[in-house]
Formats: sequence, C-alpha cells, structure tokens
Amino acid sequence: MKGPLPDLNRGNSNQGSFNQGNSNVGNSNVGSYNRGNSNVGSYNRGNSNIGNSNVGDSNVGDRNRGNANRGNANRGNDNVGDRNQGNNNIGNNNHGNDNLGNDLKGNNQKSTADILTDPRFLAGVAVNNLKNFKRAEGTFRDAAKRHTERANAARARGDWATVAKEERLASRYSGFSKELTFLTSQHPKGTPLLERLRYPVANVPDRVQKGLARSVFDPINRPNGAFGGDNFKELARRGLTKVGGVTTLAFSAYDMYQSIKAGDSVPHAALKTGSSVAISAAAGGLTQAAVAAGLSALAVPGAGWAVGAGILAGAGASYLLTKYDVPNKIADAGVAAGKWVGNRAGDAGRGIANGAKAVGKFFGF
Repeated sequence: MKGPLPDLNRGNSNQGSFNQGNSNVGNSNVGSYNRGNSNVGSYNRGNSNIGNSNVGDSNVGDRNRGNANRGNANRGNDNVGDRNQGNNNIGNNNHGNDNLGNDLKGNNQKSTADILTDPRFLAGVAVNNLKNFKRAEGTFRDAAKRHTERANAARARGDWATVAKEERLASRYSGFSKELTFLTSQHPKGTPLLERLRYPVANVPDRVQKGLARSVFDPINRPNGAFGGDNFKELARRGLTKVGGVTTLAFSAYDMYQSIKAGDSVPHAALKTGSSVAISAAAGGLTQAAVAAGLSALAVPGAGWAVGAGILAGAGASYLLTKYDVPNKIADAGVAAGKWVGNRAGDAGRGIANGAKAVGKFFGF
C-alpha cells in the first residue's frame, strides 16, 4: 500500500527535508529552530550559516546580522571579527566600512599597529633607506654644482660677497655628497662586524643601490649626467625623480592593481595611488632639503641625518595618509570633479548642437 513519501528529517517538528534537529523550517539544517537552508547550529534565520542566532546568509559565528560575516555579533556584510557595524571590516568593534584594526570609527581606516606592521609599509621604508642615501649623493653633488655656477656668475659681475656665500655653500654640499659616498660605498670583504653595523647601507652592493635609486626621468632631466642651475628647474627635476623612481613605480603599479582588483575604477585607483606617492615624496624631499640647508648654515656634518630625516618624514606622511584615508578622499573628489567637468562639457556640446540645428532650420538646411 502506498503512503506519503518520507521527508528524511531526523528530529521533531521539522518542516522540509534532510534536517537534523528539532523545529527547523527549511532543508538540510543541522541543529534546531533554524529558518532557511543548510544551516549548522541553532536559531539561524537565513541560509548556509554556521553558528547560532545568525540572521542572513553564509555567516560563520554567532549573533551576526548580515551576510558572509566571520565572527560574532557583527552587523553588516563581509566582516571578519566581532561586534563590527558596517561592511568589510577586519577586527573588532569597528563602526563603518573597510576598516582594518579595532575600535575604529569611519571608513577605510587602519589602526596604528596594522599600518606600521603592514608588509608594504615596511617594504617601502626599507627600499627608501636603500635608495635615498645613494640618490642623495647625486642630489648634493648637483646642489654643489648649482652654487658653483652662481659663484662664477657673481664673480663675473664683481659681487664678491655673493661669491663668498655661494662658494661656502658649494663646499658644504660637496662635502655632503662625499660623506654619502663614504656611507654608501660597499664594504670590502673582511670588514669587521661592528663597522658593518655602524654603516648598514654599505652592506648592500653598489649595483643594487644604484638600481634602486634610478628614476625613469633621469635620461630626460639629466642628459649630461648632472643638472644644477635654476632653482625652479632643480625643484621640478627633484619632484619628477621622486615620483618616477623605478621602485616607486613598481609599488604604485602594485597598489593600483590591488585597488582595481578590489573594485576601484582605473581613474579612482590612479588618483588614490598618485596622490599618496606625491604627498609622501614631497614630505620626504622637502624635509631632507630643509635639514640639509640647516646643517649647512650651522657648518656641522650630518648629510646622513638629512637623508634619514627625509625618510622618516616620508614614512610619517604615508602613515597619516593611510590612517585618515586621505588618498581615497582625494580620489573621490577628483573623480567627482571629472564627472562634473564631463557633464558640463556634454551640456555645452548639446547646446552647440541644438544651436546649429536651429540655424540650419532657419536657412532651410
């Protein structure tokens, strides 16, 4: 005699099929009082949750409200951690979206510990240590050349006070360049350990230092291997070489790739990465120049201190930019401005087209 088909539940008061437990409504639940499908745990409302009292889908943990959370008591989607409110947070007690760390309020923020231990941040500081000392060797050599040219020009017009001033500065910057040559020249074999620790950059082969210090703008801006001359041109060249360094471009390309992979548009990713690189480079370069000028005025040694201060300033700027999500905000503003300009251009184009049509109709075209 034929009867009703079995529902294949194991437990009591289940509605659906393949449930294991009690009072489930749905299919393939393991636990009790679930509403949905494929939950493992109890009191879940949704599908494919693992844990208890979740409302949503694909949560792992307890008391989550949303989807794809990993942890407990999250409100939102794709959080990893506990008690987050928002989306895509990694950590605990965050309010907002895309935060990395704990107790952060806002969007795209990171905790101090997470920033300072980020492999990309550490790699950037390490590379700057390797390349900036060798790069500064040429920077100070160019500065000496510039002041020598000014001294020669002053001598031609008989301005002896300026000659004395410019020759003194040329001598100081030339000394800085020689000091950095000493600090970066590779240790020979058999150098004692204490000497290697005292001058750590010199443990890196010269070829590696020079390769890291290269910039794609060097052939354009230094066709004869040196620059000197006008202050504005010197500043422009320094800016170009800072943002056009081989390692800087490699880091920038990687950052853009990661941003685009995460869903950024190409213009937004370019503005975000470009603004971060430009601001950090400016902070480092200007600090190095300011400290070097101060040391020169005081007539004390310390070209290494100037370079080190520039590296620290660049790292500090990078930290602050990341901490407060400044590049992302700049990119948002830039993309919005671009859309506004594009819309106005479109309006103007449509106005011109409509005007042309009216003229054509008037003349019977």
